[in-house]
Amino acid sequence: MVGYYTQSVQGQLNILQLREPIDELIDSSTTPVELKEKLVQIKEIRQFSIEKLHLPDNDSYLLYADVGQPYVVWNVFAAPEFSLTAKNWCYFIVGCVSYRGYFDKENAIEHANLLTQQNYDVSVSGIAAYSTLGWFDDPVLNTMLNWREHHLAGLIFHELSHQVLYFKNETAFNEAFSTAVQRIATIQWLLTTNPEQISSYVEYLQAYQEFRALLKTTRAELSLIYESELDEADKRHQKAAAILKMKKNYEILKTTWPDNISFDRWFSRPINNSRFTSTMTYLEHVPAFFTLFYQANGDWNQFYETVKGFEDLEKEERDLQIDALKINAPEIEKIIELLKTKSNYSAYFKKVQ
Repeated sequence: MVGYYTQSVQGQLNILQLREPIDELIDSSTTPVELKEKLVQIKEIRQFSIEKLHLPDNDSYLLYADVGQPYVVWNVFAAPEFSLTAKNWCYFIVGCVSYRGYFDKENAIEHANLLTQQNYDVSVSGIAAYSTLGWFDDPVLNTMLNWREHHLAGLIFHELSHQVLYFKNETAFNEAFSTAVQRIATIQWLLTTNPEQISSYVEYLQAYQEFRALLKTTRAELSLIYESELDEADKRHQKAAAILKMKKNYEILKTTWPDNISFDRWFSRPINNSRFTSTMTYLEHVPAFFTLFYQANGDWNQFYETVKGFEDLEKEERDLQIDALKINAPEIEKIIELLKTKSNYSAYFKKVQ
C-alpha cells in the first residue's frame, strides 16, 4: 500500500508542477491557435457553471497541464468471476471506492494481472479527468481536449459537481449524482450556445437509456446464474451464453439509432463482471437524480441541498428512497421544457461573447 500511495502522490505532484495559467496561455503568441480556442471555450464553460449551475467558484480549471499521455490515470476495476459485487479499495481521504487508479498504465496492467491470477474478472480503463474534491485546484488537462465542446462542458460540470457533494464509501451514489448533473447541465449549456444540437443530444441520451436497459437485463440474467446451484463449469458456460446474447441484442438495437450513435467501443473490449459493475456504477441511479431536479423545479441550489440531505440517512433507507425515485423519472423532454422556463439564454449568450 505504501508503494501505491507513493505513485499517487508523485503523480499528483507532477500535475501540479505542470500547471500553467490559462489566461497567460491565451495571451501568449506561442500557444497554438487550436489550444487557444479550446481554452477560451473552457473559460466560458467555467463561467457558465458558476453563474447558471451554482457550481463552485474557485480556482479549478483556471490552469492547464499537458501530462504528455492520452489519459491522466488508468483505473483498475475488479469483481469475482461469479459475482456482480465490485471489489472495493479503501483510502484515507475518499473512503472506499470500486476502482484503483494509477498514473502509469503499466502499473495498472501489472495490478490487473495480479487480480486476474486471483480469479477476479478485471478491466482497465483510461480516464480523461478526475476530481481532487477541492483539495487542489484541478487543472484542465490535455486529455480532455479531444472531446466535442458539449461533451467537454459536460465533463467539467461532472467533475465540479464532485466538489459540491461527495459521500464517503458511496461510489454509485456519487457518480450517478455527478452524471445526472453532467447531463442536465449539458442540456442547459446547449440551450444557451447551440440549441440546434439539442435534438441530437436527446437522441444520444435516449440511446444511452436503451444501452443501460440492455446491461440491466443481462446483469439480472447473470445474477440468476451466479445464485443458482449449477457447478462452476455450467455457470461459466451460461455466463458466456448470456454475454453473447447481449451482444446480439445490441447489434439489433443499434440499428434503431441514428448512424452517428453507437456503443461499439464498449462492446469491442472483453465483457466480464468488472465491466458491468464499473459501467452501472455511473448509470444505475441517474434517473433518481433527474426526478429530484424536476421536483426542485429546476432550481440548482435547492436540488443540491435536497441531495445533500441523503447523507443523514442510513444506507438502507437511502437506497430505498433512491430506488423509489427511479420508478417515475421524468422524460428528458420534460427536463428540457423546465430548463427553457428558467432563464433568458439568448441574453446570457450575448453577454459571454
